Amino acid sequence: MYIWKYSIPKIINEFEIEMSRDARVLCVQIQKGTPCIWVKTSGRGEMEKRKFVIIGTGDSFDAEGLAYRGTWQEGEGMVVWHLFEFV
Repeated sequence: MYIWKYSIPKIINEFEIEMSRDARVLCVQIQKGTPCIWVKTSGRGEMEKRKFVIIGTGDSFDAEGLAYRGTWQEGEGMVVWHLFEFV
């Protein structure tokens, strides 16, 4: 098994990341000012594009078809983002 890291694009609320089909999200955190996703993977699975959406605290959204993946804070906690994956 491996742990791989992917950067989350800033400002974009929906985005895709190509990763191994067996990748499982471990956590979402800020590293050197950039939000990142860490996943556990065999590194051998078939690659697929996975779609994510960023939701801000207080924003209205439809949770149908979304799985929560993590939360991170920016601006000394003044802005809090939540990452969901389309499932």
